Amino acid sequence: MSLLTTTVGAGGVFPPEMVKSLVLEPLRDAAVCFDSTVSTTINSASNEIHVPVVASDPDADWVAENAEISISDGVLRTAVYQAKKVAGLTQLSNEALADSDPAALDVLMSGLVESLARRFDQAYFGSKGGNANKPNGLADLLDADVTHVEYDFTDGLDAFAAALAEAGKIGAEIKSWVVGPDTALALRRLKESSNGSSIRGLLDPDPTVAGRDMIYGRPVIVANYAATELGTTIYGAVPARQFIGLRSDAEVAVSDLPKFSSDATMVRAKMRATPAFPSPLSVIRMTPAA
Repeated sequence: MSLLTTTVGAGGVFPPEMVKSLVLEPLRDAAVCFDSTVSTTINSASNEIHVPVVASDPDADWVAENAEISISDGVLRTAVYQAKKVAGLTQLSNEALADSDPAALDVLMSGLVESLARRFDQAYFGSKGGNANKPNGLADLLDADVTHVEYDFTDGLDAFAAALAEAGKIGAEIKSWVVGPDTALALRRLKESSNGSSIRGLLDPDPTVAGRDMIYGRPVIVANYAATELGTTIYGAVPARQFIGLRSDAEVAVSDLPKFSSDATMVRAKMRATPAFPSPLSVIRMTPAA
């Protein structure tokens, strides 16, 4: 009896608890866009992802004792996004499945999870381009619509201070800095100098995660899967205003019907999700100075 025969349910579909442990939890760890310092995840039972947006706050004022307090209403609107389908498919020989133990299932699924994580990060930080099946990403937002800060590493970390200041003006709180691997390396090479002699790096170590850096108390998150999409762009992430909508019916299923003649089993993972940026001005985008 094979491993999958004893673990899948009716119709070759994995039970929800296995989908959670084999796909959803590892995916959240692997994809930078799911990091809690980068975005907020909204779970939905439908393809429509509803994101609440505060258009204006209630107004307070100074009043005399025993005087009437004027009533003012905050304006709350809802932005609606359509979840898009992302899926992966892999093939295994039935002989390998028959000889496998439970640890082999983790190895099998890790490849699918890595592929899904890559697609999620590329979609979140990149652009949909001409692909109608792909959601809009951060790169689809125009510089004119976001908070744009230029940086020049010859000025050290001054641009990060500027980004924090600009975010503060609009009530946005940056929780992390998201960079590509080349930018991360350039940042690590920045050194303090004294009389022309380099003495230490400008970045601080993150006391909570070994090997991770911090700038002004915020972690530097390296998005390796989105290296091309990010390029030299840096984002000051504001998770309170940047979201990922995730439909709750993620599925993993197996079938040997398509590959009956080759004595193989197909394993498929699929889910529906979309990035959501209802407050473009709260997107803090940093690019090299011209």
